[in-house]
Order: sequence, then C-alpha cells, then structure tokens
Amino acid sequence: MKSESSGKEPPKASNGNNAASGSDDYDPHLHRNVENPTTTMQTFAHFLKASIGSGVLAMPSAFANAGYITGPVLTLIIGGIAVHCLHILINSMYALCKRKRVPYMTFSEAMTIGLHDGPPIFKFVLPIATPLVDGFLAFYHFGICCVYVVFISESIKQIVDEYLVVLDYQKPENVSAIFNYCQLNAIRFGIVLYYIFATLPPISTRKPFQEISRLPIFFGTVLFAIEAVGVILAIEEKMAKPKSYIKPFGVLNVGMAIVLSLYTLLGFFGYWEYGDEALGSVTLNIPQEAV
Repeated sequence: MKSESSGKEPPKASNGNNAASGSDDYDPHLHRNVENPTTTMQTFAHFLKASIGSGVLAMPSAFANAGYITGPVLTLIIGGIAVHCLHILINSMYALCKRKRVPYMTFSEAMTIGLHDGPPIFKFVLPIATPLVDGFLAFYHFGICCVYVVFISESIKQIVDEYLVVLDYQKPENVSAIFNYCQLNAIRFGIVLYYIFATLPPISTRKPFQEISRLPIFFGTVLFAIEAVGVILAIEEKMAKPKSYIKPFGVLNVGMAIVLSLYTLLGFFGYWEYGDEALGSVTLNIPQEAV
C-alpha cells in the first residue's frame, strides 16, 4: 500500500489487458498522500486567485480587436471550450491513474502512458513526449512571467513619470513602501471600475464587429487571460475531496463561470468606455493627472 500511495515512482507503461485487470476497484483519489489537503472552499478560493490575474485588465484591449458583440460571444465560446478540454484532461488522467493503479500522474507521464496505450499511429511521438510537454509548460509560464514584468514596469513608470519618484532600493523604508504599494492593487481594481463607469459614451460610437484580421490578437489576449492550466490542475491534486472539482456545480465549472463573467463584463464595459484607445492594460487608460 505504501508504494501505491507515495507517488514517488513514475508509472510504468504496460499493455492494455494487464492494466485493465483488477483496476475497477482502485480509486486513485483514495490513495493520494497529501500532507495538507485543502477543503472545497479553500480550493475554490485558490482557483479564483490563480485564474483572475492581470489578464483581466487586458480584456478591453481584446474587445477592441473584436467588437462589443463579437467579443463577448467569442469569449464565452473560448471559455466553454477551455472548460471542456480541462474536463477531458482531468478525466483522462484519472482513467490512466486507475488503469495503472497509481494515485497521481504528471502531465508528461500521462501523455507518455496515453500514447503508449493509445492508437499505434501516434506512438512515433513517444520518444519526445516528456520533453515536449514539459517544454510547452515551461515556455507557457515563461511567457506569462514576461507579461507580468511588462505590466508591472508600465504601471510603475506611469507613477514615476507623474511624480518623478526616485527610490533607493537599498533603503529598507523604500522596500517597505514598495511592498505597501503592492497591497494597494486591490484598491486599484476598484478605481479602474470607477473610471470605466464614470462617463460611458453612447454605445453607437463603438463597433459591434471588427475586421477578421484583428481577431488573432483577440484570441491571443483572451487565451492568455483565462488559461491557467498549469496551476488549475495542480490545485485539484491537493484537494481533500478531488471529486468535488469536476462535479456539474463543482469548483471548475462554478469558478470558470465567475471568471468568464468578470472578464466578459470588464472587457465589454472597458471597450465601451475607451473604444479603440483601450491599451494593453486598462489601468494605463486612467487619466495621468488622476494617477
């Protein structure tokens, strides 16, 4: 039993007949050895925290490349496809864990086992399956980190340009000031909403549709904003009751419904307010004298 619950050894591929035998009574969720499992509500909070990031501030810019009708429709379609794919991924990983009688698999392990037991036509990918998956995940997270660096630097530059603030980062009091500034980010979100709803122009001044050539930028922005697959699935691994994650009204569906609603509303009203002038982060559209 210890060898099954530890999850230290990577699952070994075997033929489908051997794997299927005796696997019906094995539940991987019951054999996970999680040191500090999270409750459903804690997992829900982690889900929202992981999914709602700086990407939400880019939604008005995304809608500027789609229009106020095309934008919401495509955002909901993209979100629905993303949720469906996450369900397929989680259910497939669960089925593979049950077949191999292991409590958990990593992404690369699941792909390797899936290719090994799957159709022979795809087995040519086996030698590069692990580096391919790990490489894509690393590149994905690296890209997100780059966007965060640009977002933070642009925001700080806006303040420095207005007030000509020059900080000596070697002084502890200035480091503390920067930390306190980060704590005010939640307040900044409320300020953004205030400026968005303050002076909405007539909706007729905005475009319901945009040129097809601008849609790729829209798709890229929305996918960056709502996708957090590397974190979302890691959250499920730490749950005390993992089955609550993919229930019809579980963490994944309810959480994504809230995230998509927030992103769609902010994108719609942000585009309504700023139109084609919406910048990569809507905070940059706040009047400079109001910073």
